[in-house]
Amino acid sequence: MACVMLCSGCGCSSNLPLSFNASLDNVSQELVYNVEYVKNWEGDYAKSSNIPDSLLTIQSKGTYTVEFDEWNLPDKSELFPQGSQENQPIGSDIVKGYDGAIYRLITTLKIDPVYIVNGEQVLAPEYDNPCDDTSEKVRYDYIKTVTYFLPENQSFAPIFVDQYISYSTIAYADGNIVIGRYRGNHHTTYNVNTYTMKTTWYDFTTNQPTVNTNTFKYDYRTLVDNSQFLFALRYASIKKDSPAKLPVVSFNFGEAKTLNISNVSSLSYDVTDEGGLTINNTLQTGKINLNKLQYSLAENTATGVAQLVYYQNASEGDISNYNLMYRYVEPLSDFSSYLSLGALVYTLKSATIN
Repeated sequence: MACVMLCSGCGCSSNLPLSFNASLDNVSQELVYNVEYVKNWEGDYAKSSNIPDSLLTIQSKGTYTVEFDEWNLPDKSELFPQGSQENQPIGSDIVKGYDGAIYRLITTLKIDPVYIVNGEQVLAPEYDNPCDDTSEKVRYDYIKTVTYFLPENQSFAPIFVDQYISYSTIAYADGNIVIGRYRGNHHTTYNVNTYTMKTTWYDFTTNQPTVNTNTFKYDYRTLVDNSQFLFALRYASIKKDSPAKLPVVSFNFGEAKTLNISNVSSLSYDVTDEGGLTINNTLQTGKINLNKLQYSLAENTATGVAQLVYYQNASEGDISNYNLMYRYVEPLSDFSSYLSLGALVYTLKSATIN
């Protein structure tokens, strides 16, 4: 178990490395989550508003998987793989001369989007199957991310991120609903003093790509990539009376943005009532003890709904503590005016930990 010392209080120095005070015990993990749409969560949080049910109903469901392991490249000084989507070498000076462990995190979100518009089901736009080379067209939402980063004693410093995104969108205007699709590829290569971000977006109607490449300066070991953020929070020590700040890089912004993270409350769920949880092939019973965290952009001009994530805490409970993310609540908004559309709720169903 590890605890990361994030920036706490009001200040956050840009040149202080994130530090950990223990080792990560389990370096092989596979987690599977059920994902389900809800109109609101715990009262009015992310409550769907302004669009009547008679006009739009969402019934989406899916799965989210997390695979984490320690990965070894035969010669780190020469090549670094570009992940699962493009098998081409790429260089990072972080790995040159480095002979320690490298962590690999693979996350896959697959959602079957179901939209009922004016009482009739509207299919999401189709696209080429991202999982194989066939000519098959598919309509599901799919996000796969492969992230390589250093161990906790190196601040979980990111090295390379490869991401494929294809998700359906909802645009609401003048009483009409339009279902579209957002599709692209993102690659971020981190060096010691800079990181380079390449983003490719495909036009919804013409399928023509738009490519942008930008390089940003940063202080090594002072931030994490958005693709590893939820993983890093598993090992963060965030006290109820001491909110934390963490700089995070996302392709949405390019430059790192600081997130405010608060420990809202401690609570427990009965995993049987929640539909069941299996850990290492053993069905769990009883309560799982959790910390409910809330995070949002630290900027005064930031808009949108704060996101919620629930992690196992170290208190005594019926289920062994593996710092698991048990639940994640992701608010949704429409693509044009950012109206709240409810949320996707991720709930852990199985964990294999070695």
